[in-house]
Amino acid sequence: MYLFDVYELMKSGAKEGQVAKILGISYSTFLQWERKRKLLKIGIELGREKYRKRIKKTGGNEISEFVFNGLSKDMKKVWKRLSVAERAGSSKEVMEAILQGQSKSFRQYLFIYAMTMSGFQITRACKRIGIPVKTFEKWKRYDAEFATLFKQIVEAKKDLCESHLLRLVKKGSEAATIYSVKTLCKDRGYVEKVSVDVNVSGNISHNVLTFDRLRKYLSSECQVEILEAMRKVKAVEDGEEEKIQQQHYLPMLHNKMIDSQFVENGE
Repeated sequence: MYLFDVYELMKSGAKEGQVAKILGISYSTFLQWERKRKLLKIGIELGREKYRKRIKKTGGNEISEFVFNGLSKDMKKVWKRLSVAERAGSSKEVMEAILQGQSKSFRQYLFIYAMTMSGFQITRACKRIGIPVKTFEKWKRYDAEFATLFKQIVEAKKDLCESHLLRLVKKGSEAATIYSVKTLCKDRGYVEKVSVDVNVSGNISHNVLTFDRLRKYLSSECQVEILEAMRKVKAVEDGEEEKIQQQHYLPMLHNKMIDSQFVENGE
């Protein structure tokens, strides 16, 4: 009897953990059953396949299916009318006419569903229910209930991506496994480079003490020595050490000559 129940649950989009809970067993026990009982495994796979075909047909995903089931009958009817109008290439005015007289919360729930059916693209979702993006931004900023709902959908999207990734890992995908290890196992040393997060409070001063500001306090000989050292450092950094021996400064250069050498260095 439970084989048919598992099939129906998987066909409706239930996850393995949810099915295990409904059956009154632990998740680990359910996985053991799946490995050892061939008929159960076949039922799970057939149920999943039915569910995926239905989702593909509607153009949605697991989240959109969940949201759609939570819409009222009136919302579902209006959505179907909006979808027909969209496929017909109807104008914005037509979309607005379909939603005329509907409450803000009515439109908000339709927006959430439209977003899940639009690859989570805000602009496209707004277009599908005939509202400007500014209206969405206003809802998100000033309507706490909508902001919370939107945040939940964003988190659900992350869960969807993660579940698909882990599904690929389970199937033995090398690329998915490598990516998962690099992102989920950083604390175990699976990183190619070290990221340093520097949080600085207060003001940061970029006041650099330049040579030009020091010149009036230095003798001509000292200025020449500093310029000589600067040229040597630059030559080494540029891989032109041989030029170091070719540059000579007389100890008593005129200030004008020092100026020209300073400009030559690009300082």
